[in-house]
Amino acid sequence: MQVDLKKQIIAWASMHNLNYLIGFHNYVRGIFKDQFQTLVKLGIKDRDKSLNKNLLQDYDRNLHINTFLMMYSYLEEWLYVSWKSYAPNIDLT
Repeated sequence: MQVDLKKQIIAWASMHNLNYLIGFHNYVRGIFKDQFQTLVKLGIKDRDKSLNKNLLQDYDRNLHINTFLMMYSYLEEWLYVSWKSYAPNIDLT
């Protein structure tokens, strides 16, 4: 495989994989926002509303953590693929 083509494929895959992670995060966050707005419009009791609001905030916080972990693991895999592609003779310590 040509080196130039290989670089183009790696750049393309890197861009699209990261965009999919960001798109997933934004999509799920939008769903949480819609659910929260629906909760406000329903006019349910304050106690139940507070409980549901806390649950949505917990899921939103977990979404941030999970997205960070996915991006971190993506970085690890990208570094490994880069190492295998460009410096396979160098040992990992």
